[in-house]
Amino acid sequence: MHKIQRDAADADNYILLLSEGRLVNLGNATGHPSRIMDGSFANQVLAQMHLFEQKWADTKSRPVTLTVLPKKLDEEVAREMVKGFGGVLTRLTPEQADYINVSVDGPYKTDEYKY
Repeated sequence: MHKIQRDAADADNYILLLSEGRLVNLGNATGHPSRIMDGSFANQVLAQMHLFEQKWADTKSRPVTLTVLPKKLDEEVAREMVKGFGGVLTRLTPEQADYINVSVDGPYKTDEYKY
């Protein structure tokens, strides 16, 4: 059952709580298969590890920004998911990498590519 709750304490300043605060795609919808969600969760964990390594939480205050995480993190998860599905990845040849203007070792999308 879809749950949307509204804190009615103040008509002009209120909070909408979806799915009792749980993951909305699991709590308010049929969700995705666990084989798909594990990739999403793995990306979230790698993002947290990246922020920890960058000492993101060690400063008293930071400006509010939107930061794109390194594409290598997403590609690491994708590689492991392909293995998990029984797939095999081949390695780019230097000619292929040069043709699409990336490194043989990745990331395999240029900085201009937006997810």
